[in-house]
Amino acid sequence: MEFQAEYILIADRLQIRYYGIIIVVAMLIAATVAARLAKRDGKDPDHIWGALTWAIIPAIIGARLWFVLFPPQTLIAQGNDTAWFLQNFFNLENGAIAIWSGGLSIFGAVLGGLIGGYLYMRRNKLPVGQWLDIAGV
Repeated sequence: MEFQAEYILIADRLQIRYYGIIIVVAMLIAATVAARLAKRDGKDPDHIWGALTWAIIPAIIGARLWFVLFPPQTLIAQGNDTAWFLQNFFNLENGAIAIWSGGLSIFGAVLGGLIGGYLYMRRNKLPVGQWLDIAGV
């Protein structure tokens, strides 16, 4: 294992970026606090963990989708605009599905995560407003 300024390198191929570690730790802390608040309010705290589980995949998809639909100006200047991403959709080096090459957006992640959490709440017939209030704290 090798430590770099921006990432941890494992087995000479896998890069784990520090901001990713920070995001995961922040999500776990937030879910722990929300679960405690839910328990304090007499609600089942397992719903927090269930909603988080349902939110992860849509958040990743939303983050990449937002990046592809609204690429940063630095990529557009290089000719990698939305049309380029869609034309090179299956390009495994840096196409639209090449999530490992970088390019996620926090706006899409939040939107995708909210959609995933909403779907969990609807499936379990939970009052969405009350649970969003707990999660928002």
